[in-house]
Amino acid sequence: MNGSHGIATRIGYATAILLALIMLGVPSFFMGDGSFELAENAAAADGIDVDRNYIIAVSELTLDTLNPNTYTMVSEGLVIFPVYSYLLQYDLDLNVIGDAAREWSSSPDGMLWNFKLWDDIYFIDPADPDDLTHTLTAEDVIYTFMSLQNSPSSRLYSYFPGILEDMWATDGDPLDLWIQLNVPFASIMDSWLGMPILPKYYWDEGTPFVDFENDPPIGSGPYYYNITNDASLGSVKLNRNDHWYMTDNFGWQIHTDAIILKEEINEDGALSDLENGEIDVLLRVEPSLYLNTLPTLTNVARFSQTKGFVYEFNLNQMTDELRAELGWTEANAYNSQVLLLEPVRMAFAMSVDKEAFVEEVQEGLGSPACSLIPERNRWHWEVPEEDTIPVSTTDARDLLNANGWIYDELGNLNTEATPLARKNATTGAVEDVLSFRYYTLDTAEIWELAAKKIAGWCAESGIYL
Repeated sequence: MNGSHGIATRIGYATAILLALIMLGVPSFFMGDGSFELAENAAAADGIDVDRNYIIAVSELTLDTLNPNTYTMVSEGLVIFPVYSYLLQYDLDLNVIGDAAREWSSSPDGMLWNFKLWDDIYFIDPADPDDLTHTLTAEDVIYTFMSLQNSPSSRLYSYFPGILEDMWATDGDPLDLWIQLNVPFASIMDSWLGMPILPKYYWDEGTPFVDFENDPPIGSGPYYYNITNDASLGSVKLNRNDHWYMTDNFGWQIHTDAIILKEEINEDGALSDLENGEIDVLLRVEPSLYLNTLPTLTNVARFSQTKGFVYEFNLNQMTDELRAELGWTEANAYNSQVLLLEPVRMAFAMSVDKEAFVEEVQEGLGSPACSLIPERNRWHWEVPEEDTIPVSTTDARDLLNANGWIYDELGNLNTEATPLARKNATTGAVEDVLSFRYYTLDTAEIWELAAKKIAGWCAESGIYL
């Protein structure tokens, strides 16, 4: 199911940068025929010191890693990626424009690419943010991309999965980068847009690419990591990079002195802080709060991002042979091989009512999904209607009954049992009981509601979770 995440923000200075954390030289925020003039701008013009921190509330501030190759948490991504530059980027209208590259071109077959880099991009060390010793060159891009290609365990590996044949800089011009692919790669633009450029001088010190601590992260993006950060204290700060190359080259201005991630464990406390101006943005608002509470607040604006998150219901198993090959047998680890049986997998698919999930769990904020790639992604593929699996717990139970699941777990004939079971054709022993361990990623109320819905539907089909 595609989820729709609500976002709430105080009306005021923060609204000027709702769509991007970097405000591109716009002094006011327009909504309809009116506008909100920023009192802070006037105060700044009068020489009054103003608070230009942009505070984002997150439900869990976890920084187990600062390495972009191994990050998993939303808060880690929010801290890591604003620090870096990329070859290309999107503008606010989602047009592809240059980032570290001021110009770029490719051969007609898309196999050879040329990027001409800006000459004033500096890697900012948080320990000395005015030290402009290290400039970004083609050598840094070559190091980053080739290191990633040689690191299949990186979570960013899909950007360069063995497609780079060669990379080099023009003799005498360290800013003229050439990249030769060895095969056509349909999503190569995503690679240029998505892979951060890492400083070779900092990373290339002998530690494996995916094991590098990267603490503090050093990049050339619009913000740099605050050297005194300690996530255990409940907040993390990114400072404005006063030497950001886009200011001179594009005329873009960063209108925030800092981005601060603040942990808000309690939803009521977060909402109170939002109303009182202690935070500027509240992410991942629960549907009930978004629909019922936020509209009653006069100083809070809300908007939602649709089809950007996918709820996954996974049958998590591998064959015994593969588990043995990988050596994953510690602590009697196992996966139920019953989950590999096609009738069981089909029964699961027939049991989960996606339409009802969206309405009853997400309160209508979302849409049924047909793949892990949401509709907003240009690589989304819509499953043809004739290939979709109809939802019916009655038909799911009939399918299981037809394939031998006609007993209860004690071996009594009972086609309406939950869990259903089969009997061994030779010994008559009960086997393939449809009872499975079931876990969720979170203990929040909405996750509990979702889990119980799915468990209830599966029980109607004869599957116990």
